[in-house]
Amino acid sequence: MKICPECRTAICEPLLVCMACTLRKSRRGVEGQQLEPLRMAEEGEVDLIIRAQGGVRHIQMFRAEETFCGRRVYGHDRKNFLPWDEYQIGGGRVCQLCRAELQRVKEEHEAARQP
Repeated sequence: MKICPECRTAICEPLLVCMACTLRKSRRGVEGQQLEPLRMAEEGEVDLIIRAQGGVRHIQMFRAEETFCGRRVYGHDRKNFLPWDEYQIGGGRVCQLCRAELQRVKEEHEAARQP
């Protein structure tokens, strides 16, 4: 059994890499791809993608099959669109964790771009 050099988690025998670290890095990559579409949404060029799951409306990440709160998106989930202006004033009754994660992603990546 190997140990992950990054997180010190045990890596099961058939696996070559730590799944937790791989998933975390993948998520960071997807989050990094959200900046341009979010900028476009703020400018009114595109709308946020809303997916209804179990009576809760979630914000889907652009170019991903996942919501900002980490839920997987399925083809049968109802799909709607929400303009940024309406989102900003609290419209759309959107998942609070999606709202918080969207804001975190935006702030973290904008801060990383600052010289």
